[in-house]
Amino acid sequence: MTFSKSPDVRDKRRKTYFAFGLNISSEVPLFGLREQAEGPGDIEVRLRPFEELAGPRVHSGLRYRASAEALQFDVDRIARFEVRNGRQISVMPEGPPDFRSIGFFIRSVAIPAALHQRSLLALRGSVIVRGQCAVVIIGPAGIGKTTAALFVCAQQDWRLVADDVVVIQPMGDGRWSAPPGYGDTTVWPDALRRLRLEPSEYVPVRRGVLKRHVPIGPFPPLNSAISRIYVYRSAVVPKPVVEPLDAFSGYRALSIRCGACLPIAQMSCEAVFRQQLLTVSSTVETRLLTRPRRGSSAQATAEVLRNELPE
Repeated sequence: MTFSKSPDVRDKRRKTYFAFGLNISSEVPLFGLREQAEGPGDIEVRLRPFEELAGPRVHSGLRYRASAEALQFDVDRIARFEVRNGRQISVMPEGPPDFRSIGFFIRSVAIPAALHQRSLLALRGSVIVRGQCAVVIIGPAGIGKTTAALFVCAQQDWRLVADDVVVIQPMGDGRWSAPPGYGDTTVWPDALRRLRLEPSEYVPVRRGVLKRHVPIGPFPPLNSAISRIYVYRSAVVPKPVVEPLDAFSGYRALSIRCGACLPIAQMSCEAVFRQQLLTVSSTVETRLLTRPRRGSSAQATAEVLRNELPE
């Protein structure tokens, strides 16, 4: 698996990017996303004012307001954001624009909100592919999904094609696929060193954050069918372990640990989201991957995962 350095942060011209099968036209540079030839965007990102939604802001990590049509959220000293109808993302910077930080919140919050508004099943996870086989690893932020996936890819012929945000969509023949996402992943410096990569060669995610942008790919020309989903968790166990789940247990595990990207209930997306989770867990083999809460390395979990992956 090869890696290249992150793109030049000084280029702030309007560009078109591609992720999750969608064109994203943006006036804000979206670091790490794959660029496309200019054209109409399925999602438009613009620097422009917008009218506030009525009602108090809810505090849930971010301050936000939501309705059936829009989500608005504020990030102190960075910007205010609005995501509307799955098509428009508006940004009002606070002071001189910090484009790296603004782009970070567009990637991690605004685009996932747009995906939910478009009735797409967006989860927190990673996707690795080999040939026409895709495997999805779902779990909360910080549990080690990315590091485990990178260790697998570094030692086998699997490729990481989506990370942080994963979209699962029907293929039309009863199977499900996970299209390539952003063109990079974000990795902590210590994990990069364990992968024998030098952190100083990669650009920080944003000001004050040590994580680094690490480009991934190349991407397969066609979406691969998902053969298995792993729900990743930590618990008090002596060593990493994998156990199969039936459809109901798979749905329950996904519901608890999938890390739904946003407060989707206020955007009237929850019913569709739950129905999609139920359908996926009924048709795709799901397994629970548990790592010890203490004293276990990412390499040990990756080794168990490697031995578990479908041929």
